[in-house]
Amino acid sequence: MAQRYLLLLGSLFLGSQFLGSQFLGSLFPGSQFLASPFLGSTAAADETVSYYKQVRPIFQARCQGCHQPAKASGDYVMTTFEQLLKGGESEETAIKPQDSAGSYLVDLITPDAEGKFEMPQGQNAKPLHETEIALIRRWIDAGAIDDTPANARQLFTAENPPQYSLPPVVSSLDFSPDGKLLAVTGFH
Repeated sequence: MAQRYLLLLGSLFLGSQFLGSQFLGSLFPGSQFLASPFLGSTAAADETVSYYKQVRPIFQARCQGCHQPAKASGDYVMTTFEQLLKGGESEETAIKPQDSAGSYLVDLITPDAEGKFEMPQGQNAKPLHETEIALIRRWIDAGAIDDTPANARQLFTAENPPQYSLPPVVSSLDFSPDGKLLAVTGFH
């Protein structure tokens, strides 16, 4: 019995940490006893939504499989913050800070009255949960702020390659049979 109780408390704690206290509020509406320093406040509207800790994990799990540089469905890439805001081939602004109602991304992920949704797509795709959509809306309405820590940002890109102080380690080289291509391995 004690193990089940601990498992339940642990699940509630982790759910509140990932989805914020609105997770607990959706399970126990009107419950004030859930406010604690460990579980957070039940007043979800007063909480600051973190892009890095709360919104980005949703996008990683549900969107970035198709919306990444290697497979940019709809010419929309969601792996960098700048491209996330910009949008794709529709030429609609995906995220308009402080305007979730005018953000095209919110229109795509929100099911209509019949439960139909445009995103995510795929054979086994399920719509985002209403608490995930509400979290994304709150983040956009609060200004869609990128709170990614400096040490978690991508340091090197194609436009900003690393500057080596020593030659990089190359463990193997190989030419294609026709001699037109060279394959190089090593630490990047």
